[in-house]
Amino acid sequence: MSARVDMMRAVMQDRYGPPTEVLQMAEIAVPEPGPDEVRISVHAASVNPADWHLVRGEPLVARLVFGLRGPKKVVPGADVAGVIDAVGAAVTDLAVGDEVYGDVGDVRMGTFADAVVAPAALIAPKPAPLSMVEAAAIPLAGITALQAIQRGGVGQGTRVLVVGASGGVGHFAVQIAAAAGATVTAVCSGRNAEFVRSLGAERVIDYTTESYLEGGEYDLVIQLSGTAPAMAFRPVLAARGHVQMLTGDGESRWLGPVGRSVGGLVRSPFVGQRFSMFSATANGPDLRRMTELIEAGRVRPSIEQTCSLADAPAAIARIEQAHTRGKVVVDVV
Repeated sequence: MSARVDMMRAVMQDRYGPPTEVLQMAEIAVPEPGPDEVRISVHAASVNPADWHLVRGEPLVARLVFGLRGPKKVVPGADVAGVIDAVGAAVTDLAVGDEVYGDVGDVRMGTFADAVVAPAALIAPKPAPLSMVEAAAIPLAGITALQAIQRGGVGQGTRVLVVGASGGVGHFAVQIAAAAGATVTAVCSGRNAEFVRSLGAERVIDYTTESYLEGGEYDLVIQLSGTAPAMAFRPVLAARGHVQMLTGDGESRWLGPVGRSVGGLVRSPFVGQRFSMFSATANGPDLRRMTELIEAGRVRPSIEQTCSLADAPAAIARIEQAHTRGKVVVDVV
């Protein structure tokens, strides 16, 4: 007689395409943790732009990593908050029953499910003041914002421009920069102006009525949305200023925003200003730093919408099609 295999719910895809067409609920085997891993009973998982890029397989050049004919990672979802229900033999600093959170996107994805296995090094205790839903909103976006601020050398008096300030990464970037003593100018739509002011922005530019490419001078620009090429920021960039192109929008299905960003990289060595592309790396120390900021009351997640696991495909489609305020979170339980 074969051993019984425990099953769980998961949102899965077997091909690339629109989220509501290629994602479906399925039952799959509950994963077992390796020696350096933990298994987390998922309570909540947040939606990120990375999810729709993975589901669609776009930009097309990314399929060299995602999988040429179809996705290698068939269950989307990077962020997780939940309770550990199994630990690997080599794990000593986490235990069954611990409430934890983390970003597992760099290694496997898979958090849009009842359980996920993750390297223990990427997981940290959940911030005490937060619910599971709130905690799930933090890891990928929060660490991305934190690393952008750290790499930008932000400190007391640094002049920072955040383009896309009301979104998932942007609303954390505003708060972390302000907590570091920076003077923050936020770019967003008018409807989100008061929201980003409440996060610590001293000036707000409504991109629908005013250009953010003139009328200021900044030491660091964090570009999270928009189609402005990197060199367009030169008039508002300090002589030794730095533009970090984290995402932004792109019209090309082949390259997305990469082609636009490469122009800045090519020209950067020939001007005093610096232009760089940026991709965050999940890690335990930065996650614990986010915990410190949250528990000190310096940073808080903002959640625009929650949904059930069955509604995750629609939530991913919404992230693709609309500008959200803060985060969208899947309440798995």
